[in-house]
Amino acid sequence: MSPSLTAIVCTHNRARYLVAAVSSLAAQRQVAAGELEILVIDNASTDETPRLLRELRGELAELRSIEEPQLGLSRARNAGWRNASAPVVAYIDDDAVASPTWARRIIDLFAGETRPACAGGPVRALWDASRPRWISDAVSECFTHVEWGGERTTLAAGQWLAGCNVAFTRDALAAAGGFPTSLGRVGASLLSMEDVAVQRAIRRLGLPLVYDPEIAVEHRILPDRLAPDWVERRVYWNGVSMALLQRMETSPSLVSRLRAAASMIGRMAGSPADLAHLLRRSDDAARFERRCTALGRIGFVRGMLGRAPTEEKRSDR
Repeated sequence: MSPSLTAIVCTHNRARYLVAAVSSLAAQRQVAAGELEILVIDNASTDETPRLLRELRGELAELRSIEEPQLGLSRARNAGWRNASAPVVAYIDDDAVASPTWARRIIDLFAGETRPACAGGPVRALWDASRPRWISDAVSECFTHVEWGGERTTLAAGQWLAGCNVAFTRDALAAAGGFPTSLGRVGASLLSMEDVAVQRAIRRLGLPLVYDPEIAVEHRILPDRLAPDWVERRVYWNGVSMALLQRMETSPSLVSRLRAAASMIGRMAGSPADLAHLLRRSDDAARFERRCTALGRIGFVRGMLGRAPTEEKRSDR
């Protein structure tokens, strides 16, 4: 029996959490033998991941793993869909766990009459420690929360699905060119937006994106991320990523980039209080949120004016 769905887990030095992610996939309910393939992409791990994967392959017939030696999340994601056995692939992070009927829901959705090109669902926080009081609801979005309501729906412009819980047909990914390697995490880098970029490319092809509340995962919020330094880096690099995505999609001239940067600087100058928060960190949630807003805007200016990362030649091999 050929699999209907390949669940892909891209991992880099997360052996401690990988078992829970893979176990949640192996424990999927209402899935027949051979219907689900689990594919782990080991992206240049130097911890216990290779040994752990050897052990897991001995226990789980549905598990395969391959190595992507060149570090980068987009490269790992591309290695996943290009090596999958099924016509539909679904991504889950190595620090996330899938709900028990996650795979069944995806398989049925993509086999239905209104077959989407891309689909996903809620991402809910699984806190490893208590949420600090200085993290407001708006700032907590940097931990990747997704909730678009309680009904299955076609996503509107401006709505998106998280890369830690998103499925595609392989044909749609090939048509979109895969995940852009100029975006996405590379080691300790916090560049992002590669998942948004590929969804926007699919939209431009006129293909549908669907949200289903039953395709749910819990995403672990690791303790090292519950520190102001990490959150500030995250929002800053989110601003950089937004600018780089805009540049990738529109190829603006230098003059256009200067205008966009100047407009953002003008917004910052129009709010002296936000600038003041850059000089002094506060544990007050509202003040810290304003500091994060300013850092994101600075990141956008850097991304708009700095040298853009080089995109490797993309292929649907």
